[in-house]
Amino acid sequence: MNTNKMLSEDDDVHIYSEEEYKQGGPYNFEEEVSSRYKMLDLPIKLTLTKATASKDANPVSGNGVSLISWSYDSKYIASKNDNTPNCVWIWDLSTLSLSVVLIHLEPVKSLDWSSKSNHLVIATNKPRIFIWSINGASVCDIPLERQDFNVNKVKWNPDGKSILVLDRSNLLVAYPHFTFLEEQQPEGEYDDEEDKADE
Repeated sequence: MNTNKMLSEDDDVHIYSEEEYKQGGPYNFEEEVSSRYKMLDLPIKLTLTKATASKDANPVSGNGVSLISWSYDSKYIASKNDNTPNCVWIWDLSTLSLSVVLIHLEPVKSLDWSSKSNHLVIATNKPRIFIWSINGASVCDIPLERQDFNVNKVKWNPDGKSILVLDRSNLLVAYPHFTFLEEQQPEGEYDDEEDKADE
């Protein structure tokens, strides 16, 4: 059974929707498929479906919120509801309202906030990760030659500088580059001279 949730301009919600596109020039032998977020205009209608017993459903009830996580400063909560398994809902607790909806092409498998900033990382069992912050949303392809690395679990390092990215049998460590990482490190404190040179 499907029901609809209408979001209007009065809701003041930002909606990002994943879309696939092909990239590659005339000198590339293969076109690569990647993803990006596109901002959607309000009003928009979201279809809510009753979750069925599947690998994507909440194992306890098969319905309702199956993933939820606080931001480091407790200003935001990110959640996945099994009635909309492809969506991440970000709630602003300072206004007690929905702030952002991130709509993906595949069901969300994992999400995690950085412990140092309001950066949320999301996995959907595809060869990419999705990152949201108050500055916007982006998609990061996993730069591996093998195409079968599909991310189904993500976890920020407690230092906020790297992310564990896992598929079914492998893991890698991703080092996203955000300006917030430089702003956090006190002036004059560098791990090595190479870090200093990167500024």
